[in-house]
Amino acid sequence: MGRKRKYNNSSVISIRISDDELEEITRIMADSRIDRVSDLMREAIQLFKRNLPKELQQVIGRVRRPVYGKPT
Repeated sequence: MGRKRKYNNSSVISIRISDDELEEITRIMADSRIDRVSDLMREAIQLFKRNLPKELQQVIGRVRRPVYGKPT
């Protein structure tokens, strides 16, 4: 029997990056005093969302995408 997961609502996203990209991420994290890549990604997503045109923000807010093949 496996271990019980601590976080039931978390998801893992995996990407491949080059050595140069890793160096840049590490530098950004050090300069920004961010300890975890996940925190950096959350900041980046918020920045991205704030800089979207208002019309696109409204469209994204209205779109409901299926999760794991199930409509929401």
